[in-house]
Amino acid sequence: GTFAFPEPIPRPSMELFLDSRPKSSVVAAGLPPKRQGTAHRNVISSIRTLTREGSNPLKEPYTIDCDSSDYRAKWMHDVSPCITCSRRQGHWVTSRGRRQLLTEMMRLQGMNPCKFRQVVSDRQLGKQLGNTMSVNVLERLLVRLLPAAGLATAGGLRDRWEDGSAVRALARTRDRGFALTSRLLLRRRVRAGPQKRKASVSSDAAAGGTKRMRTAAP
Repeated sequence: GTFAFPEPIPRPSMELFLDSRPKSSVVAAGLPPKRQGTAHRNVISSIRTLTREGSNPLKEPYTIDCDSSDYRAKWMHDVSPCITCSRRQGHWVTSRGRRQLLTEMMRLQGMNPCKFRQVVSDRQLGKQLGNTMSVNVLERLLVRLLPAAGLATAGGLRDRWEDGSAVRALARTRDRGFALTSRLLLRRRVRAGPQKRKASVSSDAAAGGTKRMRTAAP
C-alpha cells in the first residue's frame, strides 16, 4: 500500500477540553500562591498587559506559561502551550483562575481521563503527561500507516479526529474525574491528612506555650 500524511484539520477550541467555568468572583481572585514567585508575577503581569490591550482574560481562555522565566513568559489565546515535564503543574488558564487540571491536560493530549486509572501521585502523573506523545497525532498517522504496511485492511480504520468524533467524545468527559484512583494512592492521601492535622495542632500548641511563657515573664 501507499502512505500519505494526513491533511490538516480545523483546530477545536480549547474550551472543549476544559472543565466548566467557575463563578466570576472565583476567576477574578485566582492567582498562583506568592510562594510560587515566578508564576505569581507572570500571571499578574500577563493579565495586566492583556487587559491594557483590550482583551478580557478573565472571560477569554488565555493560557499563560507562568513557570517560564519572566522575560520568556508568554500566553496563547484558546490554545495550550506545549505540555512538558517541567510544566507538570499545568499552565495557567485565565478564564478559570487556576492552572490546568490533570484531567484537562490528559484531554489536550488526546486521552480520555474517564478510562484512566491513576496509580501514581499527581506530581508523577503531571510529569508523565508532559513526557507523552499526543494520542491524536499518533492515531492520525497509524490509521494510514497500518493499512500501508499491510497490517490492517484498507478502509478498516477511520480517522476519528478528522470526522470530529474523538473531540466530541473528549468534550463529554468535561467536569468528570479519572475512572479510578488506586486504593494505595487513596490510602496514602488519607494517612497524610491526619499527619498534617497533627502537625498543625502541635504547632498551635507550641505557639500557645510560647505565648504563655512570654505572658508569665516579668
